[in-house]
Amino acid sequence: MILLAIQVREVCLFRDESGGLGLSLKGGADCGLPVFISKMPPNLPASNSGKLFIGDAILKVKSMVDMY
Repeated sequence: MILLAIQVREVCLFRDESGGLGLSLKGGADCGLPVFISKMPPNLPASNSGKLFIGDAILKVKSMVDMY
């Protein structure tokens, strides 16, 4: 028997000057896999959060519209 500890984290990211979040995703329903983080370049919002890691599954995305 394999026991897995699952930890769900809520992370809020803001786009950088280039408009990106600084992460690459792989997987998805068409691949029969969960969506997971495959790359995170340093010094961008995703890596700077300290809460996301390569291999993390993305369970939900909530988008907010920029308001001026």
